Amino acid sequence: MSEPDYSGGLSLADAKKKIGDREIYRLSSNENPLGPSPKTVAAMTTAARSINLYPPRDAAALRAVLAAQHGVTAEHVFTGAGGCEVIELAFRQFTQPGDNFIVCPPTFGFYYLMAKRYGLSLTEVPLVPTTFALDIDGIVAAVTEATRFVVIINPNNPTGTCFPDSAFTELLSRLPEHVTVLADEVYFHFAENPHYPDTVAHLMRGANIIRVHSFSKAYGMGGMRVGYGIASAPVAAEMRKLMRPFHLNAIALEGAIAAVGDAEFVEQTVQNNAIGKAYLQTQLDRLGVTHWPTDANFLLLETKLSSGALTDALLLEAVMVRDPKDSAIPNCVRVTIGTPAENAAFIAALEKILATLDE
Repeated sequence: MSEPDYSGGLSLADAKKKIGDREIYRLSSNENPLGPSPKTVAAMTTAARSINLYPPRDAAALRAVLAAQHGVTAEHVFTGAGGCEVIELAFRQFTQPGDNFIVCPPTFGFYYLMAKRYGLSLTEVPLVPTTFALDIDGIVAAVTEATRFVVIINPNNPTGTCFPDSAFTELLSRLPEHVTVLADEVYFHFAENPHYPDTVAHLMRGANIIRVHSFSKAYGMGGMRVGYGIASAPVAAEMRKLMRPFHLNAIALEGAIAAVGDAEFVEQTVQNNAIGKAYLQTQLDRLGVTHWPTDANFLLLETKLSSGALTDALLLEAVMVRDPKDSAIPNCVRVTIGTPAENAAFIAALEKILATLDE
């Protein structure tokens, strides 16, 4: 299995260099199509008037509102500059060269970067083909004395599939004490599965879990780089020791606090996603395109074209999607669920491309 790419997709500027200065539908990065909350923008605008002053040193106010939201204490929370930094902090603090961790491809390419950056061995235990379920027996069999993390992305990126609590509970019960589950849950707001795991409850019962979150998805703050983690109080304290003073800027902090407080906007985002998901699934069924159930703000689909060929063809139609560049899913692309207009533009472009294959 080839290593998935983490170079990212094209920027809008790069896309326009390829197809000209025209309206482009960016459905490649799982950003919030509604933008940030108006309350977030207002809070950041106010904060901008005082950027001559240093921000708080430790994000204590943000940790407090996050703790209240998740039913933990502020001592269980640590923050970072985006979900990726939260992940990297875990690898910095709890691994050393030669250690091992386990991933379950198809998966997020950033974890392969962590293996290279920190001199770690990475073991792949692929998800079950066609269903993308966890291979729990395979994961447990792959654990060694050197294994520090098992990475579980839930909902999974790029498949969008959800691992139920029954699978998560079984995995936790079978892992040895020296292994921590890195529960990457940056898409959790969109999970409609009634059996989605309550990882905080598992954590509070003593399970070895570090839960990863981001403000880049449901909160629409990808450009501000805010993320956070939830762990046992001792683990979270170790993570906070890695924080440089003033590690989050004042504008991002105030925006994030306002975002957490705007439950109405998050609900609007989730509702837009649910409506868009239903539309896309119906249209893909109409076109006879294979796709998988999703609990995220994107879905994975498969055509007769290679992932690269379909990505390029869609770009010519001014629609940006993500090519996972993963040999496990060679004919699949990941498409963000957008606004009604964006979703319709994607379906129209896809239908046009598929029609040329049948000529």
